[in-house]
Amino acid sequence: MHLVVSEWRLHDTNEAMSPSAAVALLRARLRSGQWETWFESDSGELLSIVTNGHRAMVMLLQEPGDAGEHAIDASAGESTSTGYVLANGQVDSYADVDTVAFADAMERVASTIGGRDRSASEWTVDR
Repeated sequence: MHLVVSEWRLHDTNEAMSPSAAVALLRARLRSGQWETWFESDSGELLSIVTNGHRAMVMLLQEPGDAGEHAIDASAGESTSTGYVLANGQVDSYADVDTVAFADAMERVASTIGGRDRSASEWTVDR
């Protein structure tokens, strides 16, 4: 799966962000208790990350309202994790197969923002 090379920024800002800056921002937001982050590209794509501090749900949408696709961990088994705190205060639970370890999430975010090819075995399409 290949993305169109675009500039990415934190949602509702104007400053372009490099892959390493996006990862640094996510780590800083986690330390400050902000568990959900949205990035947007100049081509209209949206990248969402919500974490519980250990694992993260990483979603890529073509546009608002798109069912999108999300990063998966096929080796996670059938367990479920909770504690994914959304910006509106809602706390979600997700099957671990539908999330990835936080470190892996940072790599997926960097790859997406960097415009690198994504492995189809590491993402599932929901649309």
